[in-house]
Amino acid sequence: MKIRSALCGTIWAAVLAGGVAQATPSLTLAPTAVISGAPGSTVGWGFSLTNDVGYLVPSFVNFCEGAYKSTPCTLQQGTFTDLLAQFQLVAVGPGAQLDETFSNATQQGIGSFLINAFATGGAQENGTIYLSYDRFSCDLLNDPACTNPIQITFSGLLSADAQVNVLGGSSPVPEPTTLASAGVGILVLLAASRRKG
Repeated sequence: MKIRSALCGTIWAAVLAGGVAQATPSLTLAPTAVISGAPGSTVGWGFSLTNDVGYLVPSFVNFCEGAYKSTPCTLQQGTFTDLLAQFQLVAVGPGAQLDETFSNATQQGIGSFLINAFATGGAQENGTIYLSYDRFSCDLLNDPACTNPIQITFSGLLSADAQVNVLGGSSPVPEPTTLASAGVGILVLLAASRRKG
């Protein structure tokens, strides 16, 4: 009886002191966080998402040049599209890992980045990919028996540094005044050559 009482007291003290470990999922961009593409192309990131407790359900993915925002961020070199939370319904179970390579055709990966058609070669977009998620006590997406899930985590946040490099480059479009000046110069040269001839 004394052993049982001591054991219960130890467990209760650990719970009160916060001794129960808080689970931490992880996110890694794969195969690399740095991606490259030509102006007008779509590139993207694969990922590895690991979960240890409950069923993790991604709710929103964003790529920002600073602090997390729950609305799309303004980017200089292109447009980010959330592929994981927008086009895929997944629940990563306890002790599980979800790995995906990027494919724009099948909308696989964590996100895609459409590089602006007139982006300058050598330009970069540096930022952070943020993954917002919820965790539940059962798999509400795939298990019909999961009728009363308990939400373990609400709006959890994972992040990974990311970078887009613009390759090559596009020829800058001449401004109208530049074209007009060139046209006047050509006319002057033509007029001068006619007078000599």
